[in-house]
Amino acid sequence: MKLLTLNTHSYGEDDQDQKLAFIAQSIAEWDIDVVGLQEVNQKIIGHRVDVKNIVNFVPMDGQVNVKEDNFAMRLVALLAELGKTYYWAWAMTHIAHDTMQEGVAILSKYPIDSVTSYNVSKSHDWYDYKTRRILTAKITKPNGESFMAVSGHFSWWHGKNNEEFHYEWQETEKYLARTKLPIYFMGDFNNPAGTDGYDYMVSTAIPITDSYMIAEETIGGPTVLKEIGGWTGLKEQIRIDYIFVPKGVAVQKSEVVFDGERQQAVSDHSGVLVETID
Repeated sequence: MKLLTLNTHSYGEDDQDQKLAFIAQSIAEWDIDVVGLQEVNQKIIGHRVDVKNIVNFVPMDGQVNVKEDNFAMRLVALLAELGKTYYWAWAMTHIAHDTMQEGVAILSKYPIDSVTSYNVSKSHDWYDYKTRRILTAKITKPNGESFMAVSGHFSWWHGKNNEEFHYEWQETEKYLARTKLPIYFMGDFNNPAGTDGYDYMVSTAIPITDSYMIAEETIGGPTVLKEIGGWTGLKEQIRIDYIFVPKGVAVQKSEVVFDGERQQAVSDHSGVLVETID
């Protein structure tokens, strides 16, 4: 199975339409099975789309209205033009830059059976950027095997008593403990490999493993290559975007993509493409 995670930085990019098209072309070319996206935005003032008219969209209880410029919806439409059908879900996390409804999304080649969204942060205020949610999707493969895909965008370890990420991860563990399904967890975790936050995360009770650490082949490593929002004064390249796979799943390859070298950069983050051995 092929999985891709990308913090899209949507509508914060120059040449956004061209970059959106390139993401779609790449997903189609690589034949990705499941995609986890973060910073998936839509304008607050955009026109609402009737959920019944959204192709292959799987809503959840309490679904926030999808607007006509929703980045994930536009991506799915471009994929359809390329002959690729993807089912998808989107959850809003908070208001960004006073103009955008920011969220996380999951795209899947296989039907999505059900979707949930869970607030893992102390804040529940839409207008607080510290409000964080995870999005989960139960997906069933053609062979009948089901699994859970998760997309998340977390806070940083630093801060008073490291309370933000620490709390979010504890809540994430509690929530995901409810499922017995294998978990594929994709996202921007904002905790660089080798730091206290990363070490805390990978000691998790959730039965998952950082795919990069067990891959037979790794191409690239860092996913943030220069100073960006949230990482002011960054002096080195860091790896903060991960794909975790169920323990016991073998990984053939972990590759950094959209890094400006192997492929065009499409965001202030690079993406991660992982291929498991089924």
